[in-house]
Amino acid sequence: MSGTSAVMLPETSNVESARTWIRQATGSLQEAKARGLNVHVAKAALTQAKKAFKAADYRAAVEFANQVVQLCASATLARR
Repeated sequence: MSGTSAVMLPETSNVESARTWIRQATGSLQEAKARGLNVHVAKAALTQAKKAFKAADYRAAVEFANQVVQLCASATLARR
């Protein structure tokens, strides 16, 4: 891949992988919130990840959880 910054998701639909990604996403969300960042959209994505996991759609759960991590990394300060 030349010149792109695509995030590579794991090639898996494994329940343990999805669980790990959701844990990581939850941690990222908590850290971003503690730093005073706006996590509204990331929180919605985490809800979707958890719903997908509960529905046994582990690939979607990983994709949503990865989205949470990316959103938290690019979050801006919340308005006070």
